[in-house]
Amino acid sequence: MAKVTLRTRDQRQEAGKALRDKCPRLARGKVVLGHGDKRAIVTLLKASNEGRVEELIPVRHARMLQSPFAFFRGAAALQA
Repeated sequence: MAKVTLRTRDQRQEAGKALRDKCPRLARGKVVLGHGDKRAIVTLLKASNEGRVEELIPVRHARMLQSPFAFFRGAAALQA
């Protein structure tokens, strides 16, 4: 069984500050699409279709069009 080490409040605060140095708060809200192309989203969606049954891809896309929730549920690769 792994030993669990609890940190003090000061240790947790220092760890948080160290992480903010690596990734400042202002940088967290930026969307990085990759390769400087705004159409990288379409590329990711097309890549997520690889290995799927070709006849079912239009069904998937139709279901994703139903609502924003359905879109993001069907496009989990975008969130990852």
